[in-house]
Amino acid sequence: MQKKTLLSCLLLFLVSVAKAQLGSFQQKIEISDSMATFDGREKIFIHYDRPQYNLNDTLWLKGYVVAGSLNIVNDSSRIAYIEFIDAYGGLVKRISTVCDIGLFYSNLTLSEQLFSQGVYTIRGYTNYMRNFGDSIFFTGTFKIIDPKAALWKATLKALNFSGNRLLMSAALKQGNQVPAANSRIQVALMFKNKALFRKRMVTDADGNIYIDTLLKDPRYHKNLRVEITNKNMQLRIPVPTANENTDLQFLPEGGSFVAGFKQRLGFKALNIYGMGADVNGVIKDSRGNVVCAFTSVHKGMGVVWMTPQANETYTAYLENGAAYKLPPVQRDGQVLQVSYSEKADSIIVKIDVSPGKENNAWFITGSTRGSFYVQGRLQNKKQYEIKIAAKAFPGGVARFTLYNASGVPVNERALFVWHNDDLKINLAASKDAYINKDSVMLTLSVKKHTNESVPGSFSIAVIDTSQVGVQPDAENIVSYMALSADLKGKIEEPYYYIRNAGSEATDALLLTQGWVQYNLLDTARKYKYEKGFQVSGKVVNILNKPSSNTRITLFGRSGKTGAFFMDTVTNKDGVFIFKNFPLFYTDSVSTLISAVNKREKSFGIGVEVFNKTYPPVQEPVVVYDPNSIVFDTVLKKSLDRRTLIMEQLKRDGRYLEEVVVTAKARVPDSKNLN
Repeated sequence: MQKKTLLSCLLLFLVSVAKAQLGSFQQKIEISDSMATFDGREKIFIHYDRPQYNLNDTLWLKGYVVAGSLNIVNDSSRIAYIEFIDAYGGLVKRISTVCDIGLFYSNLTLSEQLFSQGVYTIRGYTNYMRNFGDSIFFTGTFKIIDPKAALWKATLKALNFSGNRLLMSAALKQGNQVPAANSRIQVALMFKNKALFRKRMVTDADGNIYIDTLLKDPRYHKNLRVEITNKNMQLRIPVPTANENTDLQFLPEGGSFVAGFKQRLGFKALNIYGMGADVNGVIKDSRGNVVCAFTSVHKGMGVVWMTPQANETYTAYLENGAAYKLPPVQRDGQVLQVSYSEKADSIIVKIDVSPGKENNAWFITGSTRGSFYVQGRLQNKKQYEIKIAAKAFPGGVARFTLYNASGVPVNERALFVWHNDDLKINLAASKDAYINKDSVMLTLSVKKHTNESVPGSFSIAVIDTSQVGVQPDAENIVSYMALSADLKGKIEEPYYYIRNAGSEATDALLLTQGWVQYNLLDTARKYKYEKGFQVSGKVVNILNKPSSNTRITLFGRSGKTGAFFMDTVTNKDGVFIFKNFPLFYTDSVSTLISAVNKREKSFGIGVEVFNKTYPPVQEPVVVYDPNSIVFDTVLKKSLDRRTLIMEQLKRDGRYLEEVVVTAKARVPDSKNLN
């Protein structure tokens, strides 16, 4: 266990008197810290076997539930929820699965009754995780391809705004790059979920379409997209405008941009497709003087140093002339700066306050995943500089927060601390080469960074790299648990920052995305741990009044042959709860609930089952492929390979002709009561 460190009073802390002076604020910190230790924030990571599937394939997954500042196995939540969401934010399927010692397993057939070709999001969470907002839910994406559907590509050829008039032309091609000539399609011009223009069209001989329409409101010149659909494809194309080619934001370190202090600003540039865009430029003051230059270092992110002046405004200019306003300069305030030196293995915390604020009381905390490792009250000074051993914090996102005398957070800075103490995994095959249908024996060895062997639970997915692209810096359980789950927004190539923990790129990431949507000191827990499945409801009489002490019976079917029976009685408010269900050996269970009055009759008895509430599915943030290709060339290879296999089977005489069954299947022992 990491030992929590309270800084010496010789380093500007008055620890001996802090408890008396902090009062209720200090007590709140201690309560929150205690809850984080014993009821820490949970995280889920889901490992599914492939990034893309054919329609009607089976998706296999294994999940891990951990909690606390050390990401240790958590057995408090026994139910995990897994949701499958389409590209438009529609919930396609929800699975509830049992967790045991922090592990759960599941699978889902991606049937054509529920799914179609497209991009889907998989979301995982526990009921307890809802206390901290949906920003910490696990999310991942995968693609489904329909071998019977064609691959389509759309390219914007021309785009012009003239007043409120929009002129646009686009070219459609099929997967074989042949123009989609004379194809019936529907074209819609969308602003968020509002259709500004919708029309059925037919492409010309070269696969072209043309739009000439008037927009009623000038605000619709931004955030537009074109949707082109038919029965085999769905394309969503962003409509760029002159000022939307790059979105550039500057964020001052700690959240304050105060005059007179040299400080960092993190910046991040995104292209119209929501991906990081490399940029170069300069920052100028209101008189056009160049203050400094800036250059992104990775995925459109970077760090720039500058000293803002009072009564001055600053603008960033890219090489193409695009201009972006920097945050307004504050005349006075406080600046929180945190830096991490890997060589010295130390964290330097520096706080500067404007003249006139040196007599104010300040409090500071340092935490990782909700647990506090540094806390104390600062002396009355204009400048503070504190050196902390990095080993005081476990590996991950450390969060330093500065509070005023009322206990209100005024500055916060996130920092990534990494000790290179992740597990070392070695996977060795029994042979260098194998023949078809040969068995493969694998030897897995896992050791700590100290070279000690360690027991654990592991999952392995075997894929064909000729069909499925491998991205070495893609999300994995290490990058997710240590980094992504504690930051905001999508992170491109997250494992890159684990491999380059002390780089300027990692610092830029923490400066721009280093916050999450939950209150660190909020000790209220609205959502409880779920220890198992339960069904609850209420029984009322003919007058719609609660019916107390009423016997309730539940009959259940598990699979085709399994059955179970449970009964209970209602309380004084007519409420009943069924829990402690038997272990289910099937993935679907049906139940029938009945109630009888004191005369063992069901007359005049009404039963209401309480519906469980689930977190809403947010409107998806659409990330477009730069070429608006529905599915990339890797998927095309998969389809081509499948086509070749089918042709080979036909030539070998092992291919059965398609048989279409039109009769309706009859369920055994079923009856039509009508």
